[in-house]
Amino acid sequence: MVLDDWDKGFSVHKLSLEDLVVGGGGGGGGDDKPQRLPAPVLSLSLRAIGSHPRFHAVGSNLVVFSSRRGDSRGLTLVYDMETAAMEIENSLPRELERCHEAMAAGDKLYAFRTYGVDDSALHCLRRTQPGGGDSDEEGLPHGLVSRPQPRWAWERIPVPPPRPNLGGGSSSIFADRHSLALHPDGRTLFASIGRSCGSPDEHTADEGTFSLDTATGEWTRLGDWLLPFNGHAHYDGDLGAWVGTHIVYSEEEGRGYEHLCTCEVPAPQGGATPEPAWMVGKERLTFLESSLKPTSGRALVRAGGSMFCLVEPAVPLGFTCRNFMGAGDKCHIQVTMFRAKYGRNGELLTVPLGPGRSYIFSRHVDYFGPNVFWV
Repeated sequence: MVLDDWDKGFSVHKLSLEDLVVGGGGGGGGDDKPQRLPAPVLSLSLRAIGSHPRFHAVGSNLVVFSSRRGDSRGLTLVYDMETAAMEIENSLPRELERCHEAMAAGDKLYAFRTYGVDDSALHCLRRTQPGGGDSDEEGLPHGLVSRPQPRWAWERIPVPPPRPNLGGGSSSIFADRHSLALHPDGRTLFASIGRSCGSPDEHTADEGTFSLDTATGEWTRLGDWLLPFNGHAHYDGDLGAWVGTHIVYSEEEGRGYEHLCTCEVPAPQGGATPEPAWMVGKERLTFLESSLKPTSGRALVRAGGSMFCLVEPAVPLGFTCRNFMGAGDKCHIQVTMFRAKYGRNGELLTVPLGPGRSYIFSRHVDYFGPNVFWV
């Protein structure tokens, strides 16, 4: 979990599964008080990666997109959490320097700009193998051979027509509503593209759901329908369905809330496909105590098998987004493990695997929410 919990940058904290399931204790239930987070395994300064970086995970690697500073290009940093090795790629595609989305498929990361780009494309970060040729032995002691090492590099993948509008200037529809999911085959990405403004019956040729076979680079338009998720969804093998969140609007309160949602998985190829069946849980997806007010940055991640982890940032009632920045340990973060299941009547339920844990920390960077991964 990446937080802006020190005044000079960002910290990467590692949480234990054993502490989060049954018997973990600590906040979210009973009389246990919030705890402090464990010491960070990695710290990254504002000077190194800017004030608005983005973090993603590919296998055991943490990928950092640094924010642009002045005329300099952003950087791509890859930190191996198993070996503690850090690699730096000297450039970040310009389209990814601001708002973007990304999802891993196997050992690759696919990313795209979410608005404001006329020349739409996917960008793939992958580990490249060194080319052929003789090893350079000049200047080395006798018997030692210098061999080129694999490195991380970006590859641009054009989006052929009829293309999903991954950007698209003033006609962009990807900025406000999108869903991403990885097929259980591990190689096919699904992307739904829609817009949250205008009439719900108003469509453009770019709206709909598309699949990308990452092995062949082949795009397939599946239909004008949209996946029901808010952001990323994750496959649950026990349910045989994708699991994510869906926004349910409350007319009484004038705002939307996240509910758990499941959706059947369509075939990855084969052209036009009927909209898959999906279901939304009746209750709001939250484990916060009533004394806390949620803030932005909620995250739902798959935690291995059919377990999920919900991370909920919050502040005590009475605080606002203006007065909790740099105010000491006033911020809370609730971390709860749960499973999804269907009830006797087919309804969608959440089953907590314990009380979860509540942590306190201090925030220092505007517009940065927790970045959470399971590795």
